[in-house]
Amino acid sequence: MKKTCYTLLLSISAWACQEPTSSNPTHELPTQKMTQRADNWENEFYKTTGWFGGDGIFSIPLNGKEFVLAGEKDTTLFLFSDSLIKLKGSIKNGEVKSGEYKMIHNSLGLLQGRGPGNGLAYHWEKDEEGQPLSVFTPDAMPGHEEDYFWLGDGFVNTAHDSTLYIFAYRVRDIVTDGFFPFEQKNVTILKVKKGQAFPFTEHIQIPTELMYEVPQKFGKTTYGSAILVNTEAAGAPHPDGYIYIYGTVGYYKDLIVARVLPEAFENLAEWTFWDGATWNPDKYAVKAVTSNTANELSVSPLPDGRYMLVCQKNGMEPQVDIQMAKSPVGPFYPKKTIWYCEEVDEDKDYFAYNAKAHPHISPDGKLLISYNLNSFDFFKDVLTKAHHYRPRFINLDMD
Repeated sequence: MKKTCYTLLLSISAWACQEPTSSNPTHELPTQKMTQRADNWENEFYKTTGWFGGDGIFSIPLNGKEFVLAGEKDTTLFLFSDSLIKLKGSIKNGEVKSGEYKMIHNSLGLLQGRGPGNGLAYHWEKDEEGQPLSVFTPDAMPGHEEDYFWLGDGFVNTAHDSTLYIFAYRVRDIVTDGFFPFEQKNVTILKVKKGQAFPFTEHIQIPTELMYEVPQKFGKTTYGSAILVNTEAAGAPHPDGYIYIYGTVGYYKDLIVARVLPEAFENLAEWTFWDGATWNPDKYAVKAVTSNTANELSVSPLPDGRYMLVCQKNGMEPQVDIQMAKSPVGPFYPKKTIWYCEEVDEDKDYFAYNAKAHPHISPDGKLLISYNLNSFDFFKDVLTKAHHYRPRFINLDMD
C-alpha cells in the first residue's frame, strides 16, 4: 500500500497454472455459510492473451443507476490500476517471460449486461510502436514526466448533467529505504462530459486539495476510496440527495467522509466534512466514522435503511469484512468476517486487498464482491504464476 494512501501495488504472483475451479475455503468460518465463490466472474478474468492481470476494479454503471440491477443493454465501465498486458502470443502453463509482458498503471474494461456472459472488452492505449500505455496520465509537471495515475472510485452524475467523474491519484516512484518505493502526490478528479466516446481520451483533469494532514493523525488524507451516490436518480432505496465521498487517513486507515449535492460536485468549496456531530465546511475538522479499513472499499445502501461497508480486513489481511451502519456516517456495528482469501496460504509472499461490492451487477438476492491478490515478490512470481494477479469474486447472500 502506498505510504500515504490508496492501493497497494508492487507485484504479482500467481496461483494457477490451470483453469480456476471452485473450492471451499480452507479456513472454515461460520459466517462463510452465507458466501460462495462467483466462478463465472473469476473465469471471465482468467486471460491468456492481451490483458491478463490488474488490480483496483471499480465498476461504474454508465447509466448512473448505481443501485438498479443492470439490464441486458446496460453498460458497465471497469477501472483497473496497475495492469498486465501480454505483448504477443498467449500464456501457456501459467508462465510468462520478463520480456513478454508490460505493466501499465491503469486500464479500462467495458461490459454489456449484468453478468460476464457477454465478455469484457479491455482497453489500453498504445505508443507509435504499438507498446501498451496507460489510458489516463497526469497533466505535465516539469521534472516529473514519469508520474502516473492510479484510479479510485467514480460515478456518473445522473442527478445533475450525467458527467462521468473518476478519482485519480498522481503517483511518483522514489528512492527510499522503506518497503514501497513510490508515494502519492495528490488527488485529481477526472471529468468526462456527457457524450464523450469511450475510452474518454477527451477529459478534463480537476486539481484538488483533498490530500492534506489532519491534526493528530499520522499521514495524509485521500478521498475517492468509495463513492455512495445516495440519490433517487441513482436508484438509492432511501435517497437523501447527496453524494458521499469516502477516504482514509492515518496509520489505522480511519474512514472519513465528505458529502456534496450533485449540482455542486465540482465546487470543492461546497463540500462539507463529517466532524463526528455535523457536516462541517472545515476539511481539517473531519473525524473518523470507523477504523482499520482499507484504501479501496464500498458503502452500499440496503432496502431496510441501513448501509453496508465492505472492505479488506485491516487493509491487507486475508479476510473480507462487512460492517453495518445506521447512516452513511454510522454509527457502525462491529465488523463481521464473511470470507477467508485462501489463496494467500499458497505462498509466504501472497496477500489480498481491495475488497469491495458491485451492487448493480450482482445476482438476484446476492451481493457481488471482488478482492485483489498480489505478491511481495512480484517480478519473480509473475514469471511462473502469471494468473495470480487478477480479481477474485464471491457472492454474499442478502435474502
